Amino acid sequence: MGTPGGGWGAWWAPYNQHRILLTRALFWVDLKWFHGLGLVPVVADFILVGLSAFIFWIWLKDTVTGPNRKPVIHVVSLFLVAWLYSWAQYPNLIWLQTPCIIGFLVPLAAFCLMNRSILAPKRQVFFVWACVLGFASIATQANGVLALPLLVVYAVVMRQKSKRVAVLGVLTFFAWFVYTSGMPIVDRQNAGYLIAHIGQFVAYVLTYLGSPIYYLFGAGKIGGTHYLALIAGLLVVLVAAVLTVREIRSGKRDGARVGLLVFVYFTFLTALVTGFGRIGFGWQQAVAGRYATPALMCSAALLVLMAPYFERQLSCGRDKALGLLLIPLVAMLPLQVYGALAPDAAGTRFELDVSALALTLDAGDLAQVRLVYPANPKYAQSVVHVAARERLSIFGRPPLRDLAARIGGQESTAGKAKYRATIVGVECFGPSRFARITGTVFNGGADSIPRFVLLFSQDSRLVGCVYTATDRGVGGAPFKGYILSEESGRPIEFVASF
Repeated sequence: MGTPGGGWGAWWAPYNQHRILLTRALFWVDLKWFHGLGLVPVVADFILVGLSAFIFWIWLKDTVTGPNRKPVIHVVSLFLVAWLYSWAQYPNLIWLQTPCIIGFLVPLAAFCLMNRSILAPKRQVFFVWACVLGFASIATQANGVLALPLLVVYAVVMRQKSKRVAVLGVLTFFAWFVYTSGMPIVDRQNAGYLIAHIGQFVAYVLTYLGSPIYYLFGAGKIGGTHYLALIAGLLVVLVAAVLTVREIRSGKRDGARVGLLVFVYFTFLTALVTGFGRIGFGWQQAVAGRYATPALMCSAALLVLMAPYFERQLSCGRDKALGLLLIPLVAMLPLQVYGALAPDAAGTRFELDVSALALTLDAGDLAQVRLVYPANPKYAQSVVHVAARERLSIFGRPPLRDLAARIGGQESTAGKAKYRATIVGVECFGPSRFARITGTVFNGGADSIPRFVLLFSQDSRLVGCVYTATDRGVGGAPFKGYILSEESGRPIEFVASF
C-alpha cells in the first residue's frame, strides 16, 4: 500500500512540522479509487464535522441532568450543529485542509472516551480506545502531541488508578519519541523575540480564539472587525477561567466537565504554539479560515459546559428556548448564505485554476504557484510532474491533461466559438518559454464566456491558454494565463476549448 513514487516512508514523512498520516490515508483512498479528484477528503471533512457535533452531543447528555434537560439538550444540539458547520472554516471544508479538522476531532474523541471510562471503570474498552486515539493524535497535526499529556492530567485530576496514569505516561513518552524521530529542526523565534513582541503575541492568540466573530460580522467588510474577534477571544479565555475556578471550588470532580475543560485548554495551548510561530504575520493570519475550526470547537465546548446553567436559570420549555436561540442563529445566517452563494468563490477558484495552469505548463510563475504552495513552489512543480504522468487529480482530466505536450502543435479551430479580447499585460519569467498574459475577454454575442480559453496563432498553432474569472460574463471577464514568449507580440486568436 505504498504511495506513487513515494514508498512507505512517505506516510510518516514530516509535512511542515506535522505528521499527517491519517489525512494521507484519506488522500491515498482518493488517489487510488477516485483519481485524485479530491472527493474523498471533501466528503470526509463534512462527515468529520458531523462526528464532532455528535461527540459534543454525548458530552451534553452527560453534563445536563436537571428536570428541563430534554428541551435544553435539543436546543443546544441544534445550535451546535449550525455553529460547528459555520462557513467561517470554509477552507477546511472545501480546500482539502482535513488536518485542521481531524487534528482536533481525534483528541476530542480521546477525551470523551476517557470520560466514558471514568463513568464505567469496569469497561476497560473505553480506556483502551482513549489511549489509542490519544496516540493516534500525533498522526493528525503537530498539536496532537499535546493529547496524551493532557490525558495524563485528566487521569490525575480525576484520581484514576495509578496503573492507568502509568500507562498514559509511558504512551506519552513513546509518542513523543516516535513523533520527533527524524523530524527536521527548523529555526523558530526565541523567548527574547516573544518577550519583545508580547503584545502582538497576546493579540494574535486572542484573535485566533475569537476568529468566528470576525466572519459573523462581515469578515473585514466592516472596519475594525478584527477587534471584535480579539474581544471575543478574551471573553472565551475569561469564561474558561471562571468555569475552571468554579469546578475547583465545587470539589465534585465531575468527569464530563473536567474533560471538556481539558479540551478547551488543548485548544488554548494550540493557539499559544501557533501564535509563537506566527506573530510576525499579524492579525490577518490569526483569522485565517483554517484556524476557525479550533475556535469553533473551543467555544462549542464552553457552550456545553454552560448548558446546565441555562437549564437551571431559564426553566423554560422548548418553545421559549428556541426563541432565545433565534438571536444567534439569525446572526449566523448571513455568513451561511454568503457561503452558499459564494460571491467571491469565482475569484478564489480563478486564482487556483491559474496556479494549476502554471504548474501544468511549468511556466516558471513562482508568484502564482505560491498561492497554492507558498513554502516551496519548485517542490510543488515536481509533485505536479508526477501527478500529470500518473494522470491524477485535475492534471489527469481536461482541460489540463496533456496540455503541455499540445502547446506548439497545430490544431483545428473549426466549429469552435471565437472571442474578442484586450490584452493589458505580458510578463516573462527568465529562462521559461512562457509569459504570463492578462486582460479581458468579451463574449462577442455568445451566451457565456467559458472558464478556459485556448490561444492560437495565425497558422493554427496552439500557443497558450487562459482562465477567465467567471463563466457567466455578461459583457466581458478578466483573464489570466500563459502564452509562448515568442508569440506574445504577435496576433493571436481566443478560441473556446470545446
